[in-house]
Amino acid sequence: MRTNTERTKAPRTVAPGVGLHDEHVDLGVVLHILRRQLPVIILTLLVFLGLAMTYATVSPKVWRSSARILLDPREKQIVGNDVTRQGQGIELGWVETRLELVKSFDTLAAVVKKENLVDDEEIWGPAETAKTGEDPVAGAVRNLADMVLVERPKENNLIDVTVSSKSPEKAARLANAVATAFVDGLAHAKVVQIEHANELLARQVDDQRAKMLEAEARVEDYKRNNGIAMTRGNLVEEETLRQTNEALVAARTKTQEARERSERLAQLLKSGDPTVLSQTDAIGSAVISRLKIEAAMAMRRKTELEQTLGPRHPRVATAQAEVERAKAQVGEEVKSLAATAALDYQVARANEDNARKAVERAQARLADASQALAGMQELENEANARRELYKNFVSRMEETTLQRNTQVSDARIVSPAQIPLKPFSPRTRLALSLAAVAGLGLGLSLALYRGRGLLHGAPHETATAAPAPLPAAVVPEPTAPDVVAPAAVVPPPAAPSVAEGDAAAADPAGTPPAEPAALLAETPAGGDAETAPAAPPEAETASEGAEEVAPADGLHRVTFPLSLDRIARLAMPGAVGTGPVALTTTAEGTTDADGLERLRGLSTALSSEPGLRVIFSNTVPTATTAALAHGLARVAAAEGVTVALVDLAHEDAALDPVFTAAEAIELPDDVADDDPWERVRDAEGLLLLRPLEAIAAGDPEGHPDDVADMLTALRAATGAIVVHLGRTPTAALLFDLAETADHMILVVDERDFASRRTSDEIEVMEGLMPHFDGLVVLAREEEITAAPRRIARRRPLA
Repeated sequence: MRTNTERTKAPRTVAPGVGLHDEHVDLGVVLHILRRQLPVIILTLLVFLGLAMTYATVSPKVWRSSARILLDPREKQIVGNDVTRQGQGIELGWVETRLELVKSFDTLAAVVKKENLVDDEEIWGPAETAKTGEDPVAGAVRNLADMVLVERPKENNLIDVTVSSKSPEKAARLANAVATAFVDGLAHAKVVQIEHANELLARQVDDQRAKMLEAEARVEDYKRNNGIAMTRGNLVEEETLRQTNEALVAARTKTQEARERSERLAQLLKSGDPTVLSQTDAIGSAVISRLKIEAAMAMRRKTELEQTLGPRHPRVATAQAEVERAKAQVGEEVKSLAATAALDYQVARANEDNARKAVERAQARLADASQALAGMQELENEANARRELYKNFVSRMEETTLQRNTQVSDARIVSPAQIPLKPFSPRTRLALSLAAVAGLGLGLSLALYRGRGLLHGAPHETATAAPAPLPAAVVPEPTAPDVVAPAAVVPPPAAPSVAEGDAAAADPAGTPPAEPAALLAETPAGGDAETAPAAPPEAETASEGAEEVAPADGLHRVTFPLSLDRIARLAMPGAVGTGPVALTTTAEGTTDADGLERLRGLSTALSSEPGLRVIFSNTVPTATTAALAHGLARVAAAEGVTVALVDLAHEDAALDPVFTAAEAIELPDDVADDDPWERVRDAEGLLLLRPLEAIAAGDPEGHPDDVADMLTALRAATGAIVVHLGRTPTAALLFDLAETADHMILVVDERDFASRRTSDEIEVMEGLMPHFDGLVVLAREEEITAAPRRIARRRPLA
């Protein structure tokens, strides 16, 4: 390990006589020259500033005002479409062309006439007309064009029309006048174009009307000469063929139905028992339906008589005769229906034949008229085309007539010009700034030139003395009086003995804590800052350059070291002195006085009054947070107050050994039998509680009211409460507890503490949780005895 002496470089000294011809020019020499030539620099600067002020005072003032115009190439016709309809995209250079039109002669001439600028002395005036003999309007337009500036500020459809004048009111008035004339000019150009298009359309309408009438006359002559008759827009032959086809289809349908009915009745006659078969036949005869009912009733009477009197009784024979007679009647009726169906079938076939012959005759007549129909169709197509073309021209002429009085310009003023509050020129601030830069630059150059002798070998006082290194035991004065010093730090194992204070090197009270690695060697539990021995040179060397981080207001950050033995026992629950009791119990199972003392120091450093503490983490294993919660509860219980430890961690059962070794508490009579909480008390009098269900598991159907009610009852019956949430508790449970807790304590690993992610999470919790005031940083005790690691720079906690 390198010592402070080896790490500290000797300060560089500058020997007299270093000049421009050497490797470098010392900055101390340059500053020495500038300090001696300071009057020259100030004088030069004042001269330039005076010249700038003179220019700003003497120069005539020019005012500028701008009006912003939006160019919109989209179609904006109120009626129909524009005569010059644009495509889907904007024509290349469309905006640039409109920029040039702003300063066109017609636009500016309209402004000159409207504002009567031919009599304005600033622009033209009668004297100028008498002097040059030029047309006053043309001369005024030329001078006005020099005063107008048209710019496109960005690659968009906005343009700025700026007018410069000796009067601020005139500048704003002329800018608005030019912008208005440009917008009106675009709309007027459309009107002129539409009027010209209307004249062309009127001539085309007359021509198309004559051609349409001629084509329709040819169609009528052709029909008359070929004897073509039309009905409902179709030939008479076509209508006749359509009707006969419909009649043929209907006749075929009736024939098919009659045939099916006749065949079905014939099958019934062939069967042995038409009465039974007719029950499933939909022949639609009321007589058969009645006969079937009578047969069924006779059959029922026969069955009843057979059951009552026996099959050989005379009444049974009479009933049998009635059944036979009913069946015979059904059969006769079926035969009658079959004969009728056969006759209907013959009639339907005859009708179908007649309809088929009618269709054949209509097809023959339509074939005879097909040649004449082809010629008529051609003439009708021509007449229809002429008619549609004529309608389009008439409709277009009506639209353009309406558009002439409803034109919308392709531009509109989105920001009228305002009267400027400050002149455009002279620009006093810019002139003074440039004068200051120029004067300062020239003054520095003159100063260096006048003192060039020092740069070429003249002696000067630029030697830099090396600062004396601080002794190893000297600690700088504190710079942050409100910083909370860590209170629970374990001394190195190599300390002489407990009688010697069991302490390591300590900083004075109020010294701002360094990063977690450096804090491990500051103040031991129960140590005295005034009598503590000085820190070893090795530790001081290793911590050189470590960034100190001051905690935010109200946030107590304490570094708590853990030896490898304790870490191993924390991760091995089940054996004696392991698991959640590893911080308060030795490996042999006895009370660890040293561990309790450390936890007592940690408790004191976190807060003066324990109250309701909530311990959680986002990176540290649940076994470690459970041990800290159990240890802080044991420390509070040692003070003689009633303490409750509530386990709400849902990741694993880290406190199971403690609950198993404790004795169950008999519930009072006013507690329901289905109470969801387990209550036990250990040998030291510590009250332990945890839910029988996973209240902390993030289940929305859990029992948040039970948690709130339990904590409220405990606050009234106990002196202190420690709630253990473990690693990564649910946000809902965390923020619910933050409303009632006195202290929210986050446990982080020393290696994770230096990361930006952990720092961001701490900032978020400080903003969202009002009682977040404790931060416990866990570190390895063995690393303290060596050299604390150098921690990367990161931003403060707040």
